[in-house]
Amino acid sequence: MNTRPIFQSTQQAIFFSYMMSNLPARDGGTLGRILEKMKLEATGMLEEREISSVSFAGLNEMEVRGQCAMVRAAVENLLPPPESWAIRSRYGVAFIQRNAERKIVSASFGPDRTRSMRNLAKYLAPSFDSVNSDAMLLLIARTCGECDELRPTFRQIEAEAGTPKSTAERAEKRVKQRTRALVNLGVDRLTPLFERDGLVGSD
Repeated sequence: MNTRPIFQSTQQAIFFSYMMSNLPARDGGTLGRILEKMKLEATGMLEEREISSVSFAGLNEMEVRGQCAMVRAAVENLLPPPESWAIRSRYGVAFIQRNAERKIVSASFGPDRTRSMRNLAKYLAPSFDSVNSDAMLLLIARTCGECDELRPTFRQIEAEAGTPKSTAERAEKRVKQRTRALVNLGVDRLTPLFERDGLVGSD
């Protein structure tokens, strides 16, 4: 029987739970190997020490997957839509392939993450008169992507959306602030629920 929660923070629980949803069940790997994969993908999202503090004591892979499904369901069903979209835009599934040297050879956002980013772009767009909806989507991808291969450059934004590079650069800071604020609101809203259910540790 597990005597301590798997996760030490709500952010850790969310990141791990969406990572887990991208892994096939019973793929021959161990939960330890899953943690190693998480360390590779955590750049810019979580500190490595946060990944190392995940505890699987007394749980098998099926039980861990059940806990992760509960976390994802809470994000997707219990939060106001903008907060849910922001969290899924930040922590949702990305398909990242690496070669033998661990270098990224391809990267793309998963379907749910892409839908969440589109919805978030529509939600934020009215507050940005100088940025069109296409540019807003690319700015969200830039601020939420966990690796360079997922982050459009300002030149790409200018070429694909027609928004001048200088305008996109000025808007990026506000997009990042708004997205982070929504993520934080969602995390704060979920934390008491996760603590109550023993999913994450409490202070």
